[in-house]
Amino acid sequence: MKYYGLRNKIKKEDFIYSYAKHKAKLLSILPGKRKTFWKDNYDTIYGDDLFYLKDDNSLPDNAFFDMYSMVVSDLIRREDIKRLQRGVKLLLLKRRSNRFLSTPIEGLDEICKRIEQMDASLLAWYNVVDCGLFEFKNHPLENVIDYFTVKICNVNSGYLSLVFKIKLKNEKKEALKQIIENSYHETRGYAFQTLTGNSKTTGAFKNYYIDRFSDNSLKADKIYEFISYIEWDFLEELSSLFPFVFHNKKVSPPRIEVYSTNIDWRDDNRDFWQSLGVEEYQGQFVDERHKMFFENTLSERYGRLYASNRLIYIFKDDGIEIGQFESIKDRVYYHIKEYAIDYFKFMFLDMLSREAGKTLVEYKRKLDKIKLKRNNLESLLKLKYNFSMEIDDFNRYKRDDIWDNSKKRFADVYAYSDAVADFALKPFFISHKSFCDNAISESRKIDEDIDMVLAEFEEKKMILQNLADYKNTAYSLRLNVIMTILTAATLFFVIFPNKAKVIANVISTIWNYFIDKL
Repeated sequence: MKYYGLRNKIKKEDFIYSYAKHKAKLLSILPGKRKTFWKDNYDTIYGDDLFYLKDDNSLPDNAFFDMYSMVVSDLIRREDIKRLQRGVKLLLLKRRSNRFLSTPIEGLDEICKRIEQMDASLLAWYNVVDCGLFEFKNHPLENVIDYFTVKICNVNSGYLSLVFKIKLKNEKKEALKQIIENSYHETRGYAFQTLTGNSKTTGAFKNYYIDRFSDNSLKADKIYEFISYIEWDFLEELSSLFPFVFHNKKVSPPRIEVYSTNIDWRDDNRDFWQSLGVEEYQGQFVDERHKMFFENTLSERYGRLYASNRLIYIFKDDGIEIGQFESIKDRVYYHIKEYAIDYFKFMFLDMLSREAGKTLVEYKRKLDKIKLKRNNLESLLKLKYNFSMEIDDFNRYKRDDIWDNSKKRFADVYAYSDAVADFALKPFFISHKSFCDNAISESRKIDEDIDMVLAEFEEKKMILQNLADYKNTAYSLRLNVIMTILTAATLFFVIFPNKAKVIANVISTIWNYFIDKL
């Protein structure tokens, strides 16, 4: 679904709200016994005075909060490595940028050779292949994306990943800045279907109620949607070159949004932080100047299911330009360069677990619909095959134990804040430990659920197979009886050939009788 279904969702919400409001207005002015009820209903639900509570979630005075960069990653199956190589070649030929001196000078053949050697089972292998820096010249995305870098990273025995670091055009950054800086206030609610009791003592009818979410969380939705549209356009353009796993399934791949600010963490700006989708407890400091938020919050229009595909990385700018080896920007650059793939490994696991969970729900329902009848064995086997194909990405991704190394690397990065947290009586923030452990524990739960469904498949298969064997045995028995009778009759006529003529005359007489009746 285009734009991961976000635009369709918004259009649907707008339509349902408009329909519900116009319906309520019409009922409030039509004559009838319940006119007063419908008028009060309209005034209660759609009255303007319901929006008098306003949160000031604008940017604090004398402060700035800008998107610094965005890092997006998607998986590539190892059997698609030839398509990956062709895509890299085409990207280098069409989009390679010559604006920066740091662009790698390796040739196409050398890069493709390195991609083939990205396998830890080899004695000499590459863990990362840097493909260089690219830009969209003479393309609609030229007005959106200033430039982007591409890296290919080794994930496990089943997958590689493409990691894109994206820098937005100033015009696009300004558009996002307008959303971030201004206070957002929603002037309408969101319609959902409900049941309303009728005038009788029992019974109800379908109606709509209006739910209202906080301005802070709705502003966070706007920011999320704005960036998701950019992510879609970018990956959709590259999907003709690369066989993405998530994007080609119309699932938003994981990303890390990097922001710079001069706001002091200790200042009381809770409404503003909430309007960005983050709470203080949802992240952990790398050091005193930059913090990774492992969770973020959207309104109940989306919930955690959508928010789980992003991390928000915020650093307090020191005003020193990158490249001086003493700027916070240098530390942020190094952190993303070295550890982005470690974050993505756990985000991939979490997202594959969620997709596998959806598949489980769908196939449990389909499995329940298969009745224990003889003709359903083929349908059951086909359903099991389709189920195995649907969960193949999840099973392949978790088959290698790649977690301990990344967890150790995180422990080194967050050693200072871990030490501070150890003095507390209980954890007071979502740490890298919970980020990693939650993804692993969720995958194990999905693993158990998959085993249960496969066991149910086998149980039904055994019952249907036994039923088929019983039916086949009964059929074979009847066939054997018929064949025995035919064999005995044949033997009788061979021994007594004259009897055959008598039987033939009887059959002919019976046949002629029925013909005459017709």
